Amino acid sequence: MAQHATVTIANNTITVVPDPLPMGKSNNQPIEWTIQTDNWTFPADGIVINDPNGQFYDGGKVTGNDQKYKWHDKNTDGNTYKYTVNVTNNANNPPNLSKDPNIVNEN
Repeated sequence: MAQHATVTIANNTITVVPDPLPMGKSNNQPIEWTIQTDNWTFPADGIVINDPNGQFYDGGKVTGNDQKYKWHDKNTDGNTYKYTVNVTNNANNPPNLSKDPNIVNEN
């Protein structure tokens, strides 16, 4: 079962829901983040996961008119992983924003 998070931008602040992102008990789960604010998109490095244990794979993929970003999580440990959300908007100032939420593996 895929895990989903929504990304919104207001007043030059990114909000990710849920944060932290719980992975449940299933292994090898896809994760998809979706931007729900018009005119904002993910760059190539839209979701960067701090992953010293090799839990995340087959990812770093922008899809859905650059408003969706995908990774897969092995979810074989019980660790919490910090990740960075990067978004861009050529029409706004500042054009680039970042936020550092968490993913919680639960196996």
